[in-house]
Amino acid sequence: MGGAAEGQVAGRSPAAGRDFWARPASVQHVNQPLLIVLAGRPGTGKTTLAKLLAARLGAAHVRIDAIAGALMRGGVTDDPPEAGSVAYGVAHEVAADTLQTGTPVVVDGVNATHDRRAAWRTVSEGSDGHLVLLETTLHDPEEHRRRVEARRSQLTGYIGPSWGSIEAQTYDCWNEVRDGPRVVVEMSDAGAALAFVLRHIHRSVLPKH
Repeated sequence: MGGAAEGQVAGRSPAAGRDFWARPASVQHVNQPLLIVLAGRPGTGKTTLAKLLAARLGAAHVRIDAIAGALMRGGVTDDPPEAGSVAYGVAHEVAADTLQTGTPVVVDGVNATHDRRAAWRTVSEGSDGHLVLLETTLHDPEEHRRRVEARRSQLTGYIGPSWGSIEAQTYDCWNEVRDGPRVVVEMSDAGAALAFVLRHIHRSVLPKH
């Protein structure tokens, strides 16, 4: 789209793009159900963005931590890594079934490895969905730490890793050949991040006329 500024739909103002996506029914114009997968280190705003997207697009919100927490509270396992691994498998099945009804899905998880990211491409292809990959970041490490510590003080069950664990966590650098193309979303301002993502979806998946 020659001449269009970054984050802006060619021929429309950013406000017009936001207005188009203001109603959940607008996703009916997309030929394939959307599978939006969020990745990023814990505490970078994935759940905040996922909830905003799900509400705006009329999508199902599939949260990996919620599934893992239920597994632990139900006594299936008391090992957080095992709970997380099983939760991804459950999320794959839930997302695939939901996409087959034509309902868009927003998946909210760390997706730290190449294998976990690539698995969503398999889910999307098997369900004839349109995959959108987003990676959340926070440029300010102090704000990142504050959010992690505040979240751990509020949650029960599967509360996720400590700040020290996050710093030591293995998180594969994104490789577009293995993982697929993604959009990096800076989450210091959730409202601006939502508007940016909606414009990206508007540009990339709506039928061209």
